[in-house]
Amino acid sequence: MAKNCPKCRLINPPTAKRCDCGYDFHTDSMEESYLPRSRLPVAAAGAGVLVVIVLIVLKVFLRML
Repeated sequence: MAKNCPKCRLINPPTAKRCDCGYDFHTDSMEESYLPRSRLPVAAAGAGVLVVIVLIVLKVFLRML
């Protein structure tokens, strides 16, 4: 049966010892995440840039009306 992480709610395989977020199923404690920390801010920054571009395009389009 799959293991649901109590911290991040990720569904893990039954053989998982730790979740990707770092939760250890055997000790019920948090360890360091397997996910690289450097990638998280880049994704957030990319999403922010996309939102700004969409807002600029909308502003230009609305001025044309």
